[in-house]
Amino acid sequence: MTSKLPLSTLANVAKWVWLVAVGAALIYVADRYWDVLVAQVAILSPLDLAGAVIALVLGKAMIAVNGLHSVRSQGARMSYLSMLAISSVSQLGKYVPGSVLQFAGKGWMYSARGMGAAAIGRALVIENVWQWIAAATIGVVLILLSASVVPLRLSTLGVLSCVGALGVIALASRYFDTWCRSWIDTAAAGWWPSRAWMLMIPCLAWIMFGLSFAAIWPEPLDVSRIALAIGAFAIAALAGFLVPIAPAGLGVREVVIVATVVPVLATEQAISLAALSRAIWIVVEVVMAALSLVLLKSGRA
Repeated sequence: MTSKLPLSTLANVAKWVWLVAVGAALIYVADRYWDVLVAQVAILSPLDLAGAVIALVLGKAMIAVNGLHSVRSQGARMSYLSMLAISSVSQLGKYVPGSVLQFAGKGWMYSARGMGAAAIGRALVIENVWQWIAAATIGVVLILLSASVVPLRLSTLGVLSCVGALGVIALASRYFDTWCRSWIDTAAAGWWPSRAWMLMIPCLAWIMFGLSFAAIWPEPLDVSRIALAIGAFAIAALAGFLVPIAPAGLGVREVVIVATVVPVLATEQAISLAALSRAIWIVVEVVMAALSLVLLKSGRA
């Protein structure tokens, strides 16, 4: 008699298989497009790289604001610097396959600050779902606008598409805000920020992430391509979030980026752009995590 493998075991195996497949694809891409990648890196100025890094750090700093709101909604008292440090350290867990270390690590650090399991779960849901709604908002609207931008005006189809997309997202944010308010700790009930505020901050964060991506764009930018860069990155990152077997969205984010920008870039340019963007993200996240560990150990955060 054979016993069925637990679902968690199958999920872990799938994540490792995915990671191996992504590694093989990376080797293939590096071998085939290495010259293109080197050429794209060579044309980047120090100012381009600095802009990409600064915009990325600013985006992550804005994401931490919603994290702070989420824990305060559960009655926890935490400084912004502590939340930024916790987010920066825990984010490295998303690269580990076969686990949910990003959430487990953040939850453990929340518990060390006196939060109960139920409050931690609600805080993580509140923080992440608002990020996903914001990513969908920025991604859908700016991708549609990027195809519609003409001198000083927008096409009717683009406007109608954006209005429809915003309507769906507005309904989603309204209902989610209602659920959030039912989860708020009694002491924090009068403090909870408005739905517009909870959506605006991560939207600004996704715009900064998109500008970081646009800063390393291999060709001259215009309004339409900046909108495409921001929207493509937001949608690609959201797709990576929603595929649970892909650690940190590895592979998923890059495929969606390439598929979205290839109408305006050569395929090899799009692939190199996605790879370079991921490399910058990893370096920045490692540096932010290292600095945050110093802050946490020193007691300053």
